[in-house]
Amino acid sequence: MLCSWGAAAHILRLVSGLPTPKRERRRIVILQPQAFIDDSVSQPAQTYFVLAGFVSSAARWAEFSNEWQAALDLEPKLDYFKMNEANVLQKQFSTERGWTEAKRDDRVIAFTRIIKKCALIRIHASIKCADFAAYISEIPVPQRKSVSDNPYIYLFTKLIAAMAVRSTLVGINEPCDFIFDEQSHVSDEIAAYWPDLKALLETRRRPDFPLFLGERPNFQNDKDFKPLQAADLFANQYRYHLERNSGRILVPPNRALRQLLTIPGINHDSTAEELARLREHLVQFRDELLARYPAAELIGYADTPRERRLNRERGRRQAKKIPPSLKKGQPS
Repeated sequence: MLCSWGAAAHILRLVSGLPTPKRERRRIVILQPQAFIDDSVSQPAQTYFVLAGFVSSAARWAEFSNEWQAALDLEPKLDYFKMNEANVLQKQFSTERGWTEAKRDDRVIAFTRIIKKCALIRIHASIKCADFAAYISEIPVPQRKSVSDNPYIYLFTKLIAAMAVRSTLVGINEPCDFIFDEQSHVSDEIAAYWPDLKALLETRRRPDFPLFLGERPNFQNDKDFKPLQAADLFANQYRYHLERNSGRILVPPNRALRQLLTIPGINHDSTAEELARLREHLVQFRDELLARYPAAELIGYADTPRERRLNRERGRRQAKKIPPSLKKGQPS
């Protein structure tokens, strides 16, 4: 029976495992909102980093997946969709497979129409990589954290928080679960960071303001989960738009992005001013701690994921040695 759902089977797999009591507490699980998110970063310069995607119900995503598969099966056929391959007519979009720029453009518009039909909300967060490095990651601190080491984790935090506190503005009044494209270097960090983020959001929310926070995000293969291919399309198009508008001349969105921007949105584009305020907070805490605990070691930014993980472990060991009274006010 499951096979009859075709490409939608992967979506149904995400919502089929909840026991009846939990389904009853959360309404009908097939209606539960799900956000599919992918990242896009400028290569090789790494000018902008973007996390972006769409929110819809599981039922709509199941319908979407079958329509997306039908669009993949049009001639010339695609095994999967990746925007960066489409941009340069390589791999799935190679000329050897029958692709031209005109055919590529027509297929991208066909995909955007499917997204417009099925997505309830577009959601994205962006940051200038140079701003993040200058204001946040390059600060030596006594305890390093994922959110201050990695722009992916930072934008992940902003995206989750924006959806949790602003979803009611776009008609979603229940928790939204997030599904991200597989990221081997990030998923373990997010699994460890998730309890801290939940606690932080719960602590800082207003008592009279609802907080709709779903389960811990999970990571899936974009070749299996078709909504992640839609997220890839949007993330790439939005990053490209930011790059084209980084100078003095303003360039309007291209045809595909114009269609996607008509979908109601929740977004957070980080500014240098925002990061400067966060830097002041981090530096103030660091300096106050050093004044009271001069023995604290300052730990700098590391270039590789392994070295960053080791630095966070060093920071946690050091934090255990610092008297609790001196850590009051420590930023998360």
